[in-house]
Amino acid sequence: MRKLLLASMIILVIVAVAFGAFDWKRFQGQTITVLFVKHPFTEAILPYISEFTKKTGISVSFLVLPETEYWDKLNIDLSSGQGSYDVFMTGPSIAWQHAYAGWIEPLDSYVNDPELTSPDYDFEDFYPAFIAANRWNLKMGGGLGEGKLWAIPVMVETTILAYRKDIFDKYGIKVPETYEEWAKVAAELMKVADKEGIYPVIQRGARDITSIQAGYYTAFSTYGAKDFDENMNCTINSPEGVKITEIWVNTIKKYGPPDWTNVTWFDLMERFASGKYGMVIDCDFFAGVYENPKKSKVAGKVAYALPPKGPDGAIRSNIWTWSLSMNSRSKHKGAAWYFIQWVTSKEILLKSALYGNLDPVRKSVWEHPDVVKMTEAWGGGTWRKVVTQMLEKYAAWRPTPQTELIAMWTRWIEALHEIYAGKATAKEALDRAARDIDKIMERAGIKK
Repeated sequence: MRKLLLASMIILVIVAVAFGAFDWKRFQGQTITVLFVKHPFTEAILPYISEFTKKTGISVSFLVLPETEYWDKLNIDLSSGQGSYDVFMTGPSIAWQHAYAGWIEPLDSYVNDPELTSPDYDFEDFYPAFIAANRWNLKMGGGLGEGKLWAIPVMVETTILAYRKDIFDKYGIKVPETYEEWAKVAAELMKVADKEGIYPVIQRGARDITSIQAGYYTAFSTYGAKDFDENMNCTINSPEGVKITEIWVNTIKKYGPPDWTNVTWFDLMERFASGKYGMVIDCDFFAGVYENPKKSKVAGKVAYALPPKGPDGAIRSNIWTWSLSMNSRSKHKGAAWYFIQWVTSKEILLKSALYGNLDPVRKSVWEHPDVVKMTEAWGGGTWRKVVTQMLEKYAAWRPTPQTELIAMWTRWIEALHEIYAGKATAKEALDRAARDIDKIMERAGIKK
């Protein structure tokens, strides 16, 4: 009888392997801890964590923090080597520093192991640009998209133009296609600003690195400017960098709200949704708020377009992608990978997208009928058309890979504030900032 039972079990195992069954219970009984940023992605995922536990037998303890507190908490844990958090949210600019320090676990061996990754995971379904943003060979100044995979993306933000179509149509204003036209359109909107109760433009401006990351960095890159040359000399003060910075800051100063230096990404989203602004070059993700009548006064009044082109006719949109990484000091790496794999699966990213966690990083999710139905009417169909172009053609992570990005961008936004306050010309402020950034690079041993 025992021999018969054993033989039956062996047959079941052989059949399971033959039909591609995957053992989701391999790490049952273990507990992992996950650190989340307060974000729509997090809100979308939390209700399903009990399903993960039921599927795997792995318990999940989690902590959700506002972004201002999140990075400090994470850095303290990683630098101490405590390994308190098995899995955590990250993004390219932060992951570079953590990867270089050896604080996060490379994920290629997990993705490629058929005993650890379900056959239906379909890694090739991810948009290549967003995988590339999370892959780096640890060489300062290059190697993005090469080397080891440090995180798996869960959402992405590309930069597009949102504008008040009702006002543009009413006054015969054309959608700007270049940054020079963007400034001219802002001037046209200013003529009707009092009548319509709007400021022509709104952009991020708070002393925060995200004020560099989205609209400004897209404009900067699109205009042909770069942050560093091949020798890691800071080049934000190149002629192209100075010119686009002049256009950017002067347009905001003339035609934006007077408290620009306090505008965070969240303020920008809420303010544009309030109906008091004419156009914004920023995150496509915000359309989920703009198009929601319960949260927005501009629902049904907004259209979307590609961000303006540069002098050479090109568009080089920067992105941000939230991703999940594994702590290299995790004591439960297998269970941690199971969680990352589950969260970034087609099924869960689809549920996340339908909750409002856009844009999807998987092509199958973006093209899923339910996601299409949810978004196809936004902006009279313009939003989905524009974002598809961004996902397939223009969106990429543009900054040069290096570990001092936070310090660099902090100094950079200070320069933009100096220009805005009239304390310096764009060339003067960027020249000084470039010299200071070179010193930051020298102290870090990146620039000799």
